[in-house]
Amino acid sequence: MFNTCALGLLLLSLPTEEELYKFFLHLEVCFCDSFGATPQKQWQLRDLLLPSGKLKARVRAMPTSRHDICTSDRMDKYSQKADYSDQFALRRYAAPVASWIAYGPKGRAPQVKELKLLKKFMDKMDGEPLPSRLAHVLADMRAVLQCLPARPADGSWNEAEKELQKSFRKLRRRCNESVAETAMVGTDGGSAEAELKAEQEEVVQACEAHDLTSPGTSVRSDQHSTLFRKMNEWAFLDDAQKLERLQQAEEAARRPRRSLSQDHLADVVTMAAACLAAPRRQARLQDACSENVGEARAVLESPQGDNADLQRRLRSLLVHTLSLWRTYQFDCQAIEHVLDCVQQKINKFENKVGEIQGAAAGKAWLRIKQVVDELLLQVRAPPNLHVQGAIPRATKARVEAAHKFRTRQERQSGIQNICWQGQKMGWQCQIGSRQGTVRKARLFPITKFLEQGLGEEAAVEAALQEAKVYREELVREGKLKPPTPKAPSSTVRGVVFDKTYQKWRVHLYHPVDKKKVSGGFFASREEAEVKAREMARQYGVPSDFAVTPAKRSTAEEDAEASLLEMAEQVGGSQRKRFVGPWPVRYPPMEFRDPGFLQGWRTALTMNMRSEMSVLLMLQGVGISPDELFLEWAWAFEWKSCEVSPVVQQTAELKTSLIERLFIHLEPKSTQGFRAEPALPDFQSA
Repeated sequence: MFNTCALGLLLLSLPTEEELYKFFLHLEVCFCDSFGATPQKQWQLRDLLLPSGKLKARVRAMPTSRHDICTSDRMDKYSQKADYSDQFALRRYAAPVASWIAYGPKGRAPQVKELKLLKKFMDKMDGEPLPSRLAHVLADMRAVLQCLPARPADGSWNEAEKELQKSFRKLRRRCNESVAETAMVGTDGGSAEAELKAEQEEVVQACEAHDLTSPGTSVRSDQHSTLFRKMNEWAFLDDAQKLERLQQAEEAARRPRRSLSQDHLADVVTMAAACLAAPRRQARLQDACSENVGEARAVLESPQGDNADLQRRLRSLLVHTLSLWRTYQFDCQAIEHVLDCVQQKINKFENKVGEIQGAAAGKAWLRIKQVVDELLLQVRAPPNLHVQGAIPRATKARVEAAHKFRTRQERQSGIQNICWQGQKMGWQCQIGSRQGTVRKARLFPITKFLEQGLGEEAAVEAALQEAKVYREELVREGKLKPPTPKAPSSTVRGVVFDKTYQKWRVHLYHPVDKKKVSGGFFASREEAEVKAREMARQYGVPSDFAVTPAKRSTAEEDAEASLLEMAEQVGGSQRKRFVGPWPVRYPPMEFRDPGFLQGWRTALTMNMRSEMSVLLMLQGVGISPDELFLEWAWAFEWKSCEVSPVVQQTAELKTSLIERLFIHLEPKSTQGFRAEPALPDFQSA
């Protein structure tokens, strides 16, 4: 039988905490073997004998049974619990798993499976504060990993250890953010020092993590140290010193290109990012978490002072320096740590509040986000792509192929096996069977319809009808299958309709990673297109398919050129008079000759088959529809010249209007200009 008082005196006589811990471990095993104590009694014994802080938490993290040790079966059991446990259970089960690493035999290297299991627990934990027991155990676990006398040479173990350290830092960051998060609204500069201290802690954690890695990452560790040092310096400066430091950075950023090196610009970028406060939501009275309305109103009505102006200038300085960095094509890896720091601030705001446009000074933050995303995309690009002549031919070909996207023709038939051939100016009907390497096809050109006097669009439609008739004949002969209904499609890149799920799918190709990235499924095409455009903007690729314009016929191009030349000739020697909102044109007498009218009639005959085509054509050269009717009136007033049937048929639609324009007045001057008739009301007509 144990005497509690005697046992307590014996424990107090032990000189060091390590000996006390070893004795307690041996005592607990003997107690459990002798009396069959349950885990609940074990916890009561630990609380009774060890009521003090860190040692109590360390002992509480010990396994509650001598059978609860690191075995393969136990790890499998805990791995299953991690899959379906809630947050409370995750914290409860993570402590013994971490104790396998923290309180194992001295010098023992944990297994890869242990490291991955603990990482699995930490990845599933949210940002709620950790229990004191788990926090102490995780701290001891990290200290043990850092002080291992001999690390295994296995690459998988080193990779698992790095991932565990990274997961631990993320967990600490989530917990710190949840504790530091408050709903009180203030100015940008009012809480800048507090935010900088939190960021300094994150940078210290990152530096410690990189110190544990290979010597090749020493440069990046120095970059993080520089960023932390500038944060620390800014926090201890008064307002006058901050203003002086900012003015020096602005003067350095205004240097000419020949005297501004990459290192100097990197110092300015690092300084601006280190001193920049995180984005905050816009100050609103209903969002202020004050004790009473008077205090909340006082917060909103308080002046921002010099701190807000400093933050505004820092945002402008950061945008300017990053733009210079992009313009001068400096190496983006030199400021990757700065870009990551700024991106974390923006992502933190968007995850908690919403879009960055809704923050205070949202336009400035949006510009910062766009520049940072563009530079980070260059960092993740294949190495040495910005150095000319340093890309092998095979690599260059793959990169160009990754950025080469297919286009779509402007003219679409909407029927299988019928496509537009721009070089041959006609519709081509293809037969599915092949003979060797040649596909059977028949071309239906539009030239014969143009020779018949049809316009190009009408000729294209007539040729398409012929191709459709030919395809129907092939269907009757059994050479082709009947056309099937075409699936819904989108002109946005990466948006397709999945027939299996009957939903729109976003599947976009990443030009740098050279793989397709899934954006999810959507019920409507509009939602899928919004997601695809957002992904395309992040990847730096065009969002919509490029449309290959249809090649126009030579006859139409010549006729249009003739029309434009005559319009410019008339407009160059005309005089304008504004009556109301319409500019009225009156041509000189020297252009009222049969030759000019004949050219005008030819242009109308070749290009203007309908009233709408006339309006569109003349609007393209700066002539309004109202001026067009005046031009027609001049043409029909010349009785000596023959008018083409096409123009006559089109003009009959405006007979009443033309009759109103036929006002025979004497010339107003000796220079040969016509008298200026009153402008009719074209809108009412």
